[in-house]
Amino acid sequence: MKKQIRLVAFQNDAMALAAANFYFPIYAWRTVSERTTSLTNMVQKIAWIVRTKNISQILGLNPKKNNPHYLTLTERLQNLPKGFSPKIDKAICVFQIAETLYVLKWVKDTIHKSFTPELDYQNWILKQIKNAWQTLKLSYSKIKDAPPLEEFRPSILVLESVHPADNPAIELANDEKFLFETLLPTLMNENNPISQKMYDVAYRTQVKRGVWEYKPREA
Repeated sequence: MKKQIRLVAFQNDAMALAAANFYFPIYAWRTVSERTTSLTNMVQKIAWIVRTKNISQILGLNPKKNNPHYLTLTERLQNLPKGFSPKIDKAICVFQIAETLYVLKWVKDTIHKSFTPELDYQNWILKQIKNAWQTLKLSYSKIKDAPPLEEFRPSILVLESVHPADNPAIELANDEKFLFETLLPTLMNENNPISQKMYDVAYRTQVKRGVWEYKPREA
């Protein structure tokens, strides 16, 4: 069976991810309730932009909204009706380290529980999803007039691809050193308890076409 290592966010709910330090500027995304820029050929276009523009012009919080193609998740949610939290199907983000700009492609995966008679099938990933959701609900319970949260759903975001924008041939989504030493520490903020529960690096095994089983990397 095909086995891969992947960085996982244990929710695809936009509001949950925004609360969990998902800070990347988003170039394009697709959700279950709305669609903005198409994802077709976005990666190639980003590489072209990097070669023709100053990187600093397309990164950061972009408070004046001068470049709507690179709004963060928090900024995108500010433009939506109160209490509305779309579920992310796909997202292409950018991430900068020193002078290198990386392109990150995230995709949704729904956890299936009925493809094997094994009692512990998918128990680990389902527990991680539940823990992240409970931590989020606890934090929201302390906020006055916080928007309502939808009940727990077993969908996650998986980092499917990540590479330097100017060198798409280099694929780092399965590079443990890059995931553990670079991406994971920037997402898991010690002052943000939700982020501590939201992300991890896991192994996934393809049990049938389009269906993946997730296990902790120690397994």
